[in-house]
Amino acid sequence: MAIALPDPRTDRDTFRHMFLSLLKDIYGAEQHFAAVLQRMYSAATTGLVQNTLKDIRHASKRHLKKLERVFTMLGSTAEARKNASVASMEHDTEKLIAETPEHSTTRDAGLILFAQRMEQYGIATYNDLVYAAHALGHSEAACILEDILREREYTDIELADIADTRIHPTVGDAPLTDDDH
Repeated sequence: MAIALPDPRTDRDTFRHMFLSLLKDIYGAEQHFAAVLQRMYSAATTGLVQNTLKDIRHASKRHLKKLERVFTMLGSTAEARKNASVASMEHDTEKLIAETPEHSTTRDAGLILFAQRMEQYGIATYNDLVYAAHALGHSEAACILEDILREREYTDIELADIADTRIHPTVGDAPLTDDDH
């Protein structure tokens, strides 16, 4: 169910407040994602999944810098807000790691799925932020946010490709050995 956003022409202050609130949410999420991705990297089995998670973590750190630029453009201080959805994703990731065998493709498949979940959360949020930035006349901020959105969309496609072609076909196989990485 889509959330109906207020008409920015009739209640600009409220809409700007919603925009800044969402910006704080994603800023906090990016910080949280970077930490969770480090844990996922440490738990991954294959070099492919480890490298992919490391790349996503570095992207999250770049996104934080871009978000800080957006806050500055808006005359605000970068501020992270905790988010229950992100905390739930972290909890589920920790549970996955605890409940799957080490050195297994099952764990790697789960890590890829959870990384996709994080990407899709980011895609939805950045899509909303791009809309709001345009509606509020912040075209430069919208361009930065759209750049992050495109990166997230590309990463989601990349994760789906890895899952479909390299990980899911081997799920349930015997634990991997060092020769398999």
